[in-house]
Amino acid sequence: MDAYNTDVRGLLREWRSDKGIDPEPMKAYAASGYAAKIATERVGGNQAGWGA
Repeated sequence: MDAYNTDVRGLLREWRSDKGIDPEPMKAYAASGYAAKIATERVGGNQAGWGA
């Protein structure tokens, strides 16, 4: 059960940097403006779900 006790965050940051990807994915997502863009696009749309 060593997998549960292993912190790989540093390794992932390094791997992402090596690939040219932002090492902090949540900060990159927040800074991208994507959440605001899709929220704007979905205004007035039809809800979907089990009861639709």
